[in-house]
Amino acid sequence: MTHFMNIIAAVAASVLVVGLAQAQPPRPKTGAKELRVASPDRDAISPGENPVLYATYQHFTGTQRLLKEMKTLNSRAEHSGMVIRWYETFATKIDDLPVVDVDEQMLQYSGGVAEKLRALAASLRGSNNRLNVLDSYTRSSVWVQNPSLYWDWWVFDYQPGFVIVETNAPEVQTAKANTAAKGREERTKLHHSIDTDTAEIRRSMSIKYRVEFAMAK
Repeated sequence: MTHFMNIIAAVAASVLVVGLAQAQPPRPKTGAKELRVASPDRDAISPGENPVLYATYQHFTGTQRLLKEMKTLNSRAEHSGMVIRWYETFATKIDDLPVVDVDEQMLQYSGGVAEKLRALAASLRGSNNRLNVLDSYTRSSVWVQNPSLYWDWWVFDYQPGFVIVETNAPEVQTAKANTAAKGREERTKLHHSIDTDTAEIRRSMSIKYRVEFAMAK
């Protein structure tokens, strides 16, 4: 009887061990590296852990914060002159970000963003100048004939007055509309180019350093 009870206890213990083994989650393979996600607001990367990664990540998030701030200010600008100023101001701020230990590819990205912001400023300034020049081409001529009475073969006759206006204003307005549309198209392409470059550098850096380069919220 005692021998039979020992057998039952041994079987029960084996079943318990198998059950516990099946309940355990699968362990990652030895040597596998997990992709980390670092928040721009609460950075999970320490300077001592990997100086290049830390500096590169800080440079990226700094660029994104400046771009976000610039867009907010431009959306509140009262005239195009303010937009031009913000483009140029934030291009300089991006150039002034720390560069020590920053990945060369990231530096090329931020430098390209600064150049495109200056190109946006130049495009908008050029459009404004061309519009002002077109306004100066506007010409108008006015011919006025006053009404009059005149003698015509023993009777008085009446000649009504009239006004003739000749102007090229419609042609100038059409030219201005075309100029403005062309400038907007040019600047839209530059904005899209910055967005494309940002997506590409995020992907490249995330793959290279195994850390998700998240955008600033």
